Amino acid sequence: MKRLITWILIVVAIVAVVVVAALVLRKPTLALVVGDPWDYALTLSDLSPKWEVSNSEIQTAYDVAQPAVPAATADPVSNPSSQSGLQKIYFIDFTNQTASDIFFISSQVVIYDTPQSAQAALAAEAPGQEWEKFTPSQTIGDGTIAWHLLPKEDAPQQAAYRVDFRYLNAIGSVGVTGTNETIVDDKQAQAYAVKVFDKMKKAAQPEALKLLVDGGQPDLRPLLLTQSELAGLDPNVGRPWTYDSRLLPAWTPNSALSDPQGVARFGRLMGYQVYMIKLLGPDDTHAIFSGGLLQQVTAYAQADKTQQILEHMAGLEIGPWPTPPQVGDSARGWSDTLHPQEAPSQTVAVTEIDFRVGTYIASIRLQTLPLTAAEIADAGEANRQLARKLALALADKLRAQTR
Repeated sequence: MKRLITWILIVVAIVAVVVVAALVLRKPTLALVVGDPWDYALTLSDLSPKWEVSNSEIQTAYDVAQPAVPAATADPVSNPSSQSGLQKIYFIDFTNQTASDIFFISSQVVIYDTPQSAQAALAAEAPGQEWEKFTPSQTIGDGTIAWHLLPKEDAPQQAAYRVDFRYLNAIGSVGVTGTNETIVDDKQAQAYAVKVFDKMKKAAQPEALKLLVDGGQPDLRPLLLTQSELAGLDPNVGRPWTYDSRLLPAWTPNSALSDPQGVARFGRLMGYQVYMIKLLGPDDTHAIFSGGLLQQVTAYAQADKTQQILEHMAGLEIGPWPTPPQVGDSARGWSDTLHPQEAPSQTVAVTEIDFRVGTYIASIRLQTLPLTAAEIADAGEANRQLARKLALALADKLRAQTR
């Protein structure tokens, strides 16, 4: 059974809370839907009150290429891993325990490399014999397919409809489930699918990226360590590093910090952060394994002011390294054992390295699986070694960008 690590959420001076940047209107000459699929999927703000998120998951082309991929529980586009050109998938499920009409909604967005790849995937869609295909009540984007779930003997009062559509190189899928008295066609699913479509028609380029371009900086997202890079760096079953869907990758604008004007005066432009977890099988678990990773990169305008920011970063606030690790132009490090907020009876080893490369400040925070008292020393040392290794690799990527 897969294991999820419980995060220690420690507020760092520069690593901000997750804040999704505002979107700007896209130019009429849009050729591709770019960005991340969670930029377009339904969110709680698209639904009426009392809805809750029941499940969510991010999958990348790297994930679906692995021999064992966590099974999707929403009503996703069937077997997207079999389609060439797939880049990223995001699905999210919502439930309403008090609803007497619609009580389940699923939303999935799949990004492909080209419209042709997306069209081939939509044409190959086959959710199963329990679904019947019919003519949709309206066409969304560049093509739409509607599905009706055949009545089930164990739930004769339930009805489910699903709408799949393509827009350029993206596929959106929305399903609704409720009572057969209130859901009689695909109109409710269509209404939610239009919300997704409207997001796709607007800019995937967030204001955050515009600020970087105006400041002469590139997109920060490709600068972070990828899953394949982590697999090559982590000697302890590095393959299953994946995105933590509970904490979506996000931009960290100045507005997310406690003193936006203060950091702006120091030339802070924008940051981006990603939480990752290692999904371990029953044969993979071991005490010294690191299971949680936060990595972030923040761009500044001037190197000297960037160094001043680094010198005032709080890090873990405990367990500072007497001798700073040799990473980038300069670095600071912390390492200690802590108790997760969600499981205070557990103990984990946590290491953080914050470092500067030119006008970038980056962070690696690595966390182990829960430890016994006898495991703490060895696991802590292994965690520090891997954190240093990842920090050096991230510094190399940033160094290459500054050349």
